[in-house]
Amino acid sequence: MDLAGQLVRGDLRMDVAFSVQPGEIVAVVGPNGAGKSTLLRLLAGLERLDHGQLRLDGLTVDDATDPGHVASHDRSVGWVPQDRLLFPHLSVSANVGFSPRATPERVDHLLDVLHLRSIADRRPSECSGGQAQRAAVARALAGFPSLLLLDEPSTALDAASRLRIHGLLGADYRPATLLVTHDLEEAAGVADRVIQLDAGRIVTASAP
Repeated sequence: MDLAGQLVRGDLRMDVAFSVQPGEIVAVVGPNGAGKSTLLRLLAGLERLDHGQLRLDGLTVDDATDPGHVASHDRSVGWVPQDRLLFPHLSVSANVGFSPRATPERVDHLLDVLHLRSIADRRPSECSGGQAQRAAVARALAGFPSLLLLDEPSTALDAASRLRIHGLLGADYRPATLLVTHDLEEAAGVADRVIQLDAGRIVTASAP
């Protein structure tokens, strides 16, 4: 994934350029209002570039024009927002398998490795915060995305659940991953690189 571009939204002006390679986990840290979540929305296709270009899996998905903008559902991106956005009328299993690219084998595997098998038939409202968060991560991974976006994925997780997700990122199929977190210890322990945002700009970045 290669991004070089600008985005202006209200008081926030983003001007960033960086790459994330397949299999690499890059953590994004910074103060509130730095543009971390806006960056993920841009990559997910929910915001549009004003200038520049975004390439995903070798294809341009945003070139700051209407014809050049690829809709979020047509991008090979798995996204876990802070509020999870699970479908309330579907079971955990159906949520995980929602992507048309998900296979039954992939869904079964994720239910097992993230310890969701015992709650597979529950609705999201019947799950704890940690269970719902793990289901959201499983759903994001089920469609074999080229890019995985995680917005504060450990906020609602207990220690055991956090270890399961971190273990999955380290050992299982691992796409290019961008992890937004306020937890510097988490960033140092999981990520291959760390990018610090401030006021929409990269102020520090560790070497690849």
